[in-house]
Amino acid sequence: MIVLPTLVFLAYLVTGRQINSIANAKQTYDTRKLNYKAEFAPIEDQLNHTMMIDYINNLNTSWKAGYNFHPNISKYELKSLMGVNPDYRRHLQLPKQHSILSTNSTMPAEFDSCQAWPECQELISMIHDTGLCGSDWAVATASAFSDRLCIASKGTIVRNLSAEDLSCCHFCGHKCEGGSPELAWRYLMTDGIVTGGSYQSKEGCKPYTIYPIRGYGQLPPQNIMGYMSAGICERKCQEEYAKDLLSDLYYAECIYSLRRNTHMRDIYNNGPVIATVKVYEDFMYYRSGIYQYTTGEQLGGHAVKIIGWGVENGVKYWLCVNSWGSSWGENGFFKIKRGNNECGIEERFNAGIPKV
Repeated sequence: MIVLPTLVFLAYLVTGRQINSIANAKQTYDTRKLNYKAEFAPIEDQLNHTMMIDYINNLNTSWKAGYNFHPNISKYELKSLMGVNPDYRRHLQLPKQHSILSTNSTMPAEFDSCQAWPECQELISMIHDTGLCGSDWAVATASAFSDRLCIASKGTIVRNLSAEDLSCCHFCGHKCEGGSPELAWRYLMTDGIVTGGSYQSKEGCKPYTIYPIRGYGQLPPQNIMGYMSAGICERKCQEEYAKDLLSDLYYAECIYSLRRNTHMRDIYNNGPVIATVKVYEDFMYYRSGIYQYTTGEQLGGHAVKIIGWGVENGVKYWLCVNSWGSSWGENGFFKIKRGNNECGIEERFNAGIPKV
């Protein structure tokens, strides 16, 4: 008479963690859906988007604005893309890079990691897509570490490392709800990271599970499973993958933050780095040129990958890779003004050296 209840109880113990993850993810989705409905005002949103684009372009500044997202997308959904969580400030200190040889003196006027390491160009230039998810802290870090692993191995290890795996770091953040790039680097040193490609790619141990952002003219699907999958973290490889998780791990040898006079030298020597930028409303409309703030409220903090620098029409810039798909900006890339700490981008550079 007590067999069935006992079995049910044991099943609960075995699956309880996953059930809780699904319940938490569903609660997150329900909250997002309510907020989305509250701020979803098609006519007003379209007018705001059009007015913002016209205002920026009439300034004749160093960049051009246009549509990157559907005109009806809400401000709440745009804010959900900002994944650098301010609650983790107490954990942000990484060791500083001290080498005197690492100053920015005698650096070339222009530099592009894709050209410097053509054997790794496919990885360095790859545009990732977080979906409507604040996992940029994990996506950008995994991408930069993939690049650096390829560079350090002289092109013998050309693998996409898994943002999905990194986003499940419990002390780094809360996946789509934001996290810390600095703690993500720390995780790469202590726990390692497995391989994993983009959404539905079946590539590597743990491919990305969040539905991508659609470009102009298409709204993302209101699909609960997309958000629910963001709440489930299992550290095991997909069944189709031939290797087990432990044999697929890659580690960082050391991790560090960069002083302002070492940014360029470190990129020049070791490859792309991660930076955090304060995103304002106007940045969401960036289409080309060298971005500098013009108008709008701050939406949050965002992690990006910096792969080089240059000068255009007398204006110095950083060459950056974003993670909102290839339909955003200049095919997923953007340039931002360099040398004046535009939107805080020069405050938090961090990186690591992979074990090879």
